[in-house]
Amino acid sequence: MSLEAKGKMKNILVFQGAKATSKVNIYKKQKDSQTERQLLVRTLFDEARQRWNSLTDEQKSVWNDEAKYKNKTGYDIFIKYSINNLRTMDYSKCLKVDMTRFKKGAKPPLDHIDGLFYCLEFEEVVLEANEQFVFATLHIPKDYKPNSDMGIELNWFSDSEIVGSVKWEISLVSVTPDTADTAEDTPTVETVISVVSPNLGALKITEDAVFSGSLFSDHDVVGIKVKRKSADVADTLTGSAHLLMLEFCYISDRLGEKV
Repeated sequence: MSLEAKGKMKNILVFQGAKATSKVNIYKKQKDSQTERQLLVRTLFDEARQRWNSLTDEQKSVWNDEAKYKNKTGYDIFIKYSINNLRTMDYSKCLKVDMTRFKKGAKPPLDHIDGLFYCLEFEEVVLEANEQFVFATLHIPKDYKPNSDMGIELNWFSDSEIVGSVKWEISLVSVTPDTADTAEDTPTVETVISVVSPNLGALKITEDAVFSGSLFSDHDVVGIKVKRKSADVADTLTGSAHLLMLEFCYISDRLGEKV
């Protein structure tokens, strides 16, 4: 092969040379990493590019004039400015907790497969002592905005064709490391009532349970208990409620270092 060869050959060989020397290496395709931070950076770049494309020619010329003395293009300066501005904004995020992460309580719901979904079936019971419940544990996300409220969303469906209401009780304890907090602290309790339509198997999202940000810090361990209050007069659904997933919704305020 020629000592002056350069570039790639069919994405297999890479030619490199400097003056009188030359070498050939096997081409290694760059790995397309999909870490949360890299995906976020791509999202920010996409948003910044869309903002640039929405500018008028007159607006772009202002940025181009600014760039003349910085050996850059107006596009470059605008993209950097936009990303640094976007990263200071608050974003709503949800941490999904599927039912396989839940531990059953003393009165456990049934677990089974509905179609392609693993779910927990909370039955209709008459006595409060027999109401079914489950537990889960998770960490407060590192990008949680301090003192902001958090919401709990329940994704579920009923197996009844009759209109009715389900009353959910969500109990939460947030324990901060190296403080006086303990796992035995009195939980904060929120109850939500959801009316279901007679559409058998239709997905219902219950999103009215909101917990005050004063309960949390960004290193906490959180314990959650989900219970169907089927013995309560407000719970009128005849049949079972099938819980598919819980979403822990919070405000994120950290989007990485400035570019």
